[in-house]
Amino acid sequence: MPKEKESLYTRKYRVAWESDVELKGWIGPVLADETKSLCKICKCTLAAHKKDLLLHGKSKKHQEAEKRSLAGPNSKYSLIIDESTAVDSTKMLCVMIKYFSKKQTKIVTTFYKLIEIEKGDAITISAGARRFKIRESNRNRC
Repeated sequence: MPKEKESLYTRKYRVAWESDVELKGWIGPVLADETKSLCKICKCTLAAHKKDLLLHGKSKKHQEAEKRSLAGPNSKYSLIIDESTAVDSTKMLCVMIKYFSKKQTKIVTTFYKLIEIEKGDAITISAGARRFKIRESNRNRC
């Protein structure tokens, strides 16, 4: 029966990875095991291999968790809604979100959606805004 190959060396977490552009802000050490690293966004442990960490950073799971962490459940935010008319006289409703980014440590305004509406009156605009299904508790925190 052949023996399993043993690694010539064990890979350990490197503090230098914390300043790497692709890993910065979400990577950390696992204090109990120096051969593991921690994704602070996904709250999961990973092998301390740089290639594995880079692959995890590009994974759908990590990217979705990163989006959720930008405006977490306890974060306050504002919806900015603006009605505009395009060149071809199409009425559009632009929705932006303003929130405090922990990652950038500043208030950020980001584009969310652009919706075509029939008219630019208050009833149509408020109906367009209701499409986002924002929970009442979130609306009260804004």
